[in-house]
Amino acid sequence: MSVSWVSAQLVLWVYELANLVSLPSEWGEFIWGLAISEVFIVDGGCAHTGMCCTGLTLINDGRVIRSDTQFQKVLSRRPDYRCFLPRYTSDGAIASFSCMNLLPNNRCGNYENRPKICRQYPYSAFIMHGYIPKGCGYKVRRRTPWGFWVSSATTNRLDGICSPNLYLARKDDGLCR
Repeated sequence: MSVSWVSAQLVLWVYELANLVSLPSEWGEFIWGLAISEVFIVDGGCAHTGMCCTGLTLINDGRVIRSDTQFQKVLSRRPDYRCFLPRYTSDGAIASFSCMNLLPNNRCGNYENRPKICRQYPYSAFIMHGYIPKGCGYKVRRRTPWGFWVSSATTNRLDGICSPNLYLARKDDGLCR
């Protein structure tokens, strides 16, 4: 039994316990982030496609930012997010964000001062969304199997992480199943 298997099982058990005692959602999501970082490995390297800088979904307090009012509140606390430009739907809601620091060669024009979410990519995207965009150069692998005592709801959530990442799967690479 490896240390990574034990730590993954422990964090998944804590997540199950958190669901049973109905902890506030932000605590549950924090524990979930710890769990998936123990169960999955993110590896590879940047392919310089610019995919991480366009079509971004920004989240504040567990909710997707969809309005200018929400975005202005975030900017008051996170001035480094001024580099993100909203893209709007036809009804005026924010559909996504793009970074104005993305250069034509798909490199960052302000690499040394980029926001924390960018410095933590691809982990930030994986923890936040459960997948990494296809073609960005990174891939997700399963580090350890889920425990036998994990609830069906948690198993389904873990399996849901595998589904969007299966485009990287080969039968022998240990990805997800």
